[in-house]
Amino acid sequence: MSEIKILITDEDLCAPRRLLSRRDKKLARARGHLREFRVSRALKARFKKRGKFCISHKSAEGKTIVAVALARQKFGLDLEILKPRNFAAASEFCFNAFERELLAAADESEKALVFYKIYTIKEALIKARNLGFYALARVGLARGAGGEALALDERGRAWSHKSYILEGEILISLVFRENF
Repeated sequence: MSEIKILITDEDLCAPRRLLSRRDKKLARARGHLREFRVSRALKARFKKRGKFCISHKSAEGKTIVAVALARQKFGLDLEILKPRNFAAASEFCFNAFERELLAAADESEKALVFYKIYTIKEALIKARNLGFYALARVGLARGAGGEALALDERGRAWSHKSYILEGEILISLVFRENF
């Protein structure tokens, strides 16, 4: 059985710093987003014993938005808050030609949605394959035989993908190999 849990809260979900391992404390010092790192560690400890899981979270305007998915098969999940940014510059950095084509073809009113859909699918693939951020340009979308967008991992294997919009501003994307 697969399930997705979404939590939007203004509660503090951080793991107390004293409960972080030595390795995690070292990582926390090296990262600028200490609060988000501590949130991910608290959630990881909470769901670790329940099988395969994937966590994505963002903090904005005093709220923490968390998506946790549990499943029996390999999958990846990512969430982003839809917000304006320099889409052209960001897409040049990590989008392939097909992904840039999809973004360029989008109406101005849909640029944010198209950009974040591509980006969250790429991040979900990275999580599913247990890769680092370095692989962002090596995973993503490609044109399928029927013109549809296929999600491909770094080895060129196709993954199914679905995206959901919550409250008009939160985009969650999943990638999976089997029925989810």
